[in-house]
Amino acid sequence: MSEFTSIERIENVECEKCSLLTKKEQLTKFLDKASTLPAETVSPELLQTAKERLECCNEALDSDDFSKLTFETLKIASKTQANKTKHIMIAKPPKVLVLHLNRSQFNMFTGMSAKNYASLSYPKLLNMAGWTTRHDCLEVNPGLPISDVPESGARTILNDEGELDLYTINLYELKSVVAHYGGHHNGHYVAYRKSGKTWFKISDDEV
Repeated sequence: MSEFTSIERIENVECEKCSLLTKKEQLTKFLDKASTLPAETVSPELLQTAKERLECCNEALDSDDFSKLTFETLKIASKTQANKTKHIMIAKPPKVLVLHLNRSQFNMFTGMSAKNYASLSYPKLLNMAGWTTRHDCLEVNPGLPISDVPESGARTILNDEGELDLYTINLYELKSVVAHYGGHHNGHYVAYRKSGKTWFKISDDEV
């Protein structure tokens, strides 16, 4: 879960808003410089075109208009590339949590898919607080996590009102497991289900 919810940094992504901001900066610099030059050295038609495009650029930024028509109007041939971040966290933990692990892996050398037979262990109790957002404290800085991740002992279980702090503990108890036996293209699924304090194995009609 920590690896799945870690911040992913993506380089050289085409950014529509960055492109508009770059265009706005170029037009603003041009108009500022043109205002310092003698009037006869700058074409009135060119000044008018620059002003119209700057106005169009501002309107597009205000309304988040990143359409193809906007870029054609502003004569933006290539979009600005920028580095982005991607971060996934759980906003509202469900009543029943189901985790599906994909054991299929692709071999780039053979061009074939195969099953990952690595062993896997999981706890009887799983606290999802470390991967759940805090609605009372959300981060908008793209370089930081959406919410701070609680460290061991960093938060108390009770809040200031003496009530259970749901942001500190989102506890799930393991109730069932579905395991696959066999290869990538064939095999058999077996379910393990807990009832009370007893675990049962279910395989087709056999319990």
